[in-house]
Amino acid sequence: MKKFLVLFLAGLLVITFIGCGAEKEEPATEPDTNQEQPKEEPTEETALDGVTTPESAADGTYTAEGKADDYGWTPFVTLEIAGGKITTVDFDYKNGDALKSEDEEYNTSMESAVGTKPETYLPEYEAALVESQDVTEVDSISGATQSYSEFVKLAQEALGKAVEK
Repeated sequence: MKKFLVLFLAGLLVITFIGCGAEKEEPATEPDTNQEQPKEEPTEETALDGVTTPESAADGTYTAEGKADDYGWTPFVTLEIAGGKITTVDFDYKNGDALKSEDEEYNTSMESAVGTKPETYLPEYEAALVESQDVTEVDSISGATQSYSEFVKLAQEALGKAVEK
């Protein structure tokens, strides 16, 4: 009986150690920020089925405006085209007389939430389109994918107006 009790207690002790043992956690790996991020494939919302380059566009200034969001911000893109090239791009959101890129409170809260802000990413989208001259060559910026969708859609719409003219 003593042997049985000793074996039983030893088995119980082993089971206790196994059950209460610390779980082995794998160290968290952070993504390599030096690695190029894959280009976001167009979604249904950003499907590139319209005009994407200014090749046959008439010289002039063309604006496209989206629908206001739940907070009253309305996206817009204005393109200036000269000699078959996009010379300037203005992409922003307006709410009355206010611009999202100039709204310090909005910029601060967005940067703390997602790591970027309109004051930073809107000019990046603008510069990318002027440099590439092709909407399909503009890459999405992490944290600003909704704005990317709006930018692509509105830039295409503005280019479409330039080609129709």
